[in-house]
Amino acid sequence: MTLPFSNTLSRLHSKKTMTMDDLISLSIKDLLQHYEAGTLSPTEYWRAVEKRIDAFEPHVQALYAYDPEAARKQAAESTERWARHAPLG
Repeated sequence: MTLPFSNTLSRLHSKKTMTMDDLISLSIKDLLQHYEAGTLSPTEYWRAVEKRIDAFEPHVQALYAYDPEAARKQAAESTERWARHAPLG
């Protein structure tokens, strides 16, 4: 079954490597389509988000209870569930 991808998702399906900006600009719908297709995992997405946080958090100091290790663990668990075709929700 072919999923109807948005323009962003179609562009990302090309041979081009996804950049951090590409990843964090994906909509929730696009993320879910990527996860379903196996072209992106929650762990890969979290890595992009974590890099963005690392780049800006020292300047904006907006996060109070930031726990990157817990987030990595949750992303890994989600990746395993998606691989089994058993996501939560």
